[in-house]
Amino acid sequence: MKAYREEDVFINSQGYIVGKDDQGAINERYRYQTELHENREKAVRRARRREKIKSFLSCLKLFAIGCIIGVIIALYEGCDGLPKIGESAQEAMVTVEEQKAVENITTPKSSMDEEAGTTSNWHKPSKTHNITKDSIIRLEGKGLYNFGDTVAAGRCVGNNVIVPSEADYGVTLKVKDKDTITITPYNNTDKNVKVLSVVAEVGSGDYKSSENREIYSVSGYATSEDGFGFVDVEFEADKTQTMSLGVFKQGDDLWVCNVASKDSFAEQHVNSRLDLETAMKEWGVTLENATSKSPIYYPIVAQEGEAYDVEPWFEKSRELVKTDWTDAHKVMIFYNYIINNIAYDQYSCDQGTTSRWFLKQDFDGSCYTSKTNVAICQDVANILAFMCREQGIPAVGVFSGEHAWSAVYIKDYDRWIQIDVTTDMKYYAYDEDVTAWTNAAIQGRETYSHYDIAMDYSTVAFIGVGNYEDMKTYNIPLY
Repeated sequence: MKAYREEDVFINSQGYIVGKDDQGAINERYRYQTELHENREKAVRRARRREKIKSFLSCLKLFAIGCIIGVIIALYEGCDGLPKIGESAQEAMVTVEEQKAVENITTPKSSMDEEAGTTSNWHKPSKTHNITKDSIIRLEGKGLYNFGDTVAAGRCVGNNVIVPSEADYGVTLKVKDKDTITITPYNNTDKNVKVLSVVAEVGSGDYKSSENREIYSVSGYATSEDGFGFVDVEFEADKTQTMSLGVFKQGDDLWVCNVASKDSFAEQHVNSRLDLETAMKEWGVTLENATSKSPIYYPIVAQEGEAYDVEPWFEKSRELVKTDWTDAHKVMIFYNYIINNIAYDQYSCDQGTTSRWFLKQDFDGSCYTSKTNVAICQDVANILAFMCREQGIPAVGVFSGEHAWSAVYIKDYDRWIQIDVTTDMKYYAYDEDVTAWTNAAIQGRETYSHYDIAMDYSTVAFIGVGNYEDMKTYNIPLY
């Protein structure tokens, strides 16, 4: 199953049509202009051959030629483009100059007074949409996706990575009722983060504020025409950064959504999540069993004299977070702990094996990750899932045979997010000495680069937690 994707045309308050690929319209316009030019030349030649025709007929022909010239001039001077074959004139692209004007209207200003203005940049759709959380709508080359009651955007302090979920700092958008949304900036760090401006497009007039508040409430959507508006929040942290989310209104329904810089990014994101959900059904994963903590067989199905490495991560989970935090906040804390405090065990991999405990054939716990702080992908994928489950957050590891990552369900977003912890780990262990680490920053590793992303599900060997091969050996059911 692939994402339900809609190609749409939006008409903003200034009458500009946006959202369609204009190449077909340009080609059709060029073809039509060429035909007009050729017809004009033929008419001129015929007029010259018939110089002796009565003046009345000559005048008529000259009049016809003048009309043709007028049409050509009008086309060159910027009239609306001719529609593509099979489209109405309303759904044709406008000129390049008009398109640039549309792109500029959503750029927020850094200093604004709080007001519900008289100017609106509200975008009106050309048709009704069947909106679900898996819908994708294209607007001005961007992708609108993750439709629901709550969405968030987040950024890492120190780099330019922005993710469609809670991170170091950012903003959460919530639907309060059919008329109102709330905009809540957050800061999950000890760094100084300031809101410079908030701009929310509403049908009756854009909301603008330059005050630094804990929460902003924006109303007026119930009386707005069906359509879409951007919500732009400009922050000042280590740099000035604007994060964009969106609001979509249709009938009595109101949704908030994420905004991808390219519609192809949104499509990859949604399709990957649908592939994940399909694979989960095949493996029998549910929200209920994805929170189970007992029993978890990891890193082995322990026999007499052997140990598990699960309870230490439950303890670490309780130590790192507070109970009143959002699930999204807790998950990003676990992710950051792992990438900054566990090194990727390249030494074990170079020996042609997997984890350090397997290399040493030591199963009493002394070589487990909770003792050594070194791990490979299957270890950290499991560890993140363990820490989430301790907080009642559904989570699993996904194992492709060659790689492993985690999938975590965020109830506020009503969707699974996919996290490739391994690829964002900050350190490598290249030596037998597990304390000798090399900083992976030299390889361009950036925090959140692989957080809430699209993954490949063409090959899935196992979805769950624990040592699947050991469980099969001992005839232990997955759930």
